[in-house]
Amino acid sequence: MKKLSAVVTVDAYTFQHINLEQSTKSKSPLSVQILYLVILSTVHHKVDLEGCVTESDSGSSKSLEVDTSVTVVPCGAQDEGESLLLTSGSLTLEQNQQTSQFFFKNLVMAAHIAALLFCAYIIYVAAPGTDLFSWHPTLMVLAYAAAMFEAVLVFSPHSSLVGSLSRQTKVTLHWSLASLSAVLALGGLAVIYQVKENKQKVHFSTWHGLLGLITVGYSFMQLFGGAAVKYYSFSSRFIKMRLADLKMTHAVSGVAAFTLVSTTLMLALYSNWVSDRIQDMAWYACYMAVGWMALVVMNQVTTAYAPRFKPRRH
Repeated sequence: MKKLSAVVTVDAYTFQHINLEQSTKSKSPLSVQILYLVILSTVHHKVDLEGCVTESDSGSSKSLEVDTSVTVVPCGAQDEGESLLLTSGSLTLEQNQQTSQFFFKNLVMAAHIAALLFCAYIIYVAAPGTDLFSWHPTLMVLAYAAAMFEAVLVFSPHSSLVGSLSRQTKVTLHWSLASLSAVLALGGLAVIYQVKENKQKVHFSTWHGLLGLITVGYSFMQLFGGAAVKYYSFSSRFIKMRLADLKMTHAVSGVAAFTLVSTTLMLALYSNWVSDRIQDMAWYACYMAVGWMALVVMNQVTTAYAPRFKPRRH
């Protein structure tokens, strides 16, 4: 097994550093891994994948190129000219990493505040206890904008509110918040079901209602998936999957779950109940808060499960 430490450059920006393994038994495993890496990198940069991967040797410098927009160069290369896409206007890896860390730390901290303000404002508008329906938006924002969102951010490398706790404690807290989220969401679903029954209206007749039902069901599926990860010694008897693969599946599924959550919350903002109570800048602020939370969750998961990188040493 040959190992190649490489720097990936996309659109003249060096942003990733990864150790690749090249098997002597396979014809082109390195090319396959590069394509996989490029697909992951599209989360941050749009890259045209239409085309073939070409491999070339230039002295001691070996590179793989995809449509001249992605190049992988061995880290041992000392001459800047060997980094085919590094131009005079490109950022260095160290500068890019510092900028990204500062940006995402502040992005996530602001998302905590946005989620808190969004929950507080919706609960204020709903005024829980004034009627039965008022408990539906109250329970749902607590379930998803508070409990589920914070459950994900427990593992944030940038701005976790419990960053000093041990990994095992974070796992327990994550699962507890996810369980609370599912229970609150089930309560919110029960409330709106009873409201429709009392008014003799058709159930789940709107996109918001239908996606809401799917989201609650998916939340419980995600909760069971998390339990399978947490209690892998037991679940491995029935689930024939490596723990690392099961964790990745759970994380990717979590992105899908929060995408459903965000879509459902955004559709709720178009409902008659919201239109009668929230207008103008307040409505746009709520919309942006939901989008902001979705962005943070997606970035955290894709960053955590993309290949791990180290700074380039010159």
